[in-house]
Amino acid sequence: MKFDLESLRALVSVADTGSMTTTAEILNVSQSAVSWKLKRLQERAGVPLYRREGRSVVLTDAGRDLTSVGRQMLALHDQAVGQFESIGLRGRVHIGATERMAGPLISDVAPWVRRNAPDVQLRVRVDQPLRVLDRLATSEIHLAALSIPEESLLDSDVVLWRDQLQWTQGRGSDFSDADPVPIVTFGHHCSFAELGLRHLREAGIAHEVVLEVISHEGMRDALAAGVGVALWNVSELDERHGQCMMPNTVSDPGDVVGVVRTGLDAAQGDGDPLHAAIIERIRDASLGGALVA
Repeated sequence: MKFDLESLRALVSVADTGSMTTTAEILNVSQSAVSWKLKRLQERAGVPLYRREGRSVVLTDAGRDLTSVGRQMLALHDQAVGQFESIGLRGRVHIGATERMAGPLISDVAPWVRRNAPDVQLRVRVDQPLRVLDRLATSEIHLAALSIPEESLLDSDVVLWRDQLQWTQGRGSDFSDADPVPIVTFGHHCSFAELGLRHLREAGIAHEVVLEVISHEGMRDALAAGVGVALWNVSELDERHGQCMMPNTVSDPGDVVGVVRTGLDAAQGDGDPLHAAIIERIRDASLGGALVA
């Protein structure tokens, strides 16, 4: 179990104000970002932390206990932040991120930068994995936050989380005898699609891409509707989905790994203090969720 500081900050503010709207104004984030932080914190705690009463938010006993601990943690953290102010971090950081990474990156990391490093200009660009990596290779961005197949992991990557990849279909679907197997992907700029299609070709499994989607929600809906099969990470699935059993000749896809990757020059050198501070903040935020230890 791991509690991130920005979610604790939101909980403390809600405890003080009784309002998600006011908390959003105080933290300079959207109300949906506050709701997302509290939901994630509650999921990690494993017990209800709050409840709504009309327009107000009321903490449970567990929520009040965690708020008390959170105040102490935040006080120590804010004291330590003084070291960043004395260092005088300044400059620009351009981050390329995939859809899964973008939400917590924007709601956790960006507000932290605004509060603690006002002279830093942070820019986030959301795109598909292979496009993000292309931009990193051409120095259009400084850092890449994305999920990649484990086989693509570099020694220099900062690992945030791991999850299991599996061939997935709608719970009521059966493509065991399909010829060719209908495949749903995020397009040819998706590293999962590249991995899955290669494994099918190597196993001699007839297949065709029948649908390309652009969002995670679109993928969930397409699979649930029985459009086809996709190689996807388990944590993104819901009760509408189930595993599609592929022949034993199809290679195990392995894990998917959430990482932060730096550009080639940064990876080979001593590293930029500004980039190092941003990466450390991303690690603290458990970007994308700590799923599999």
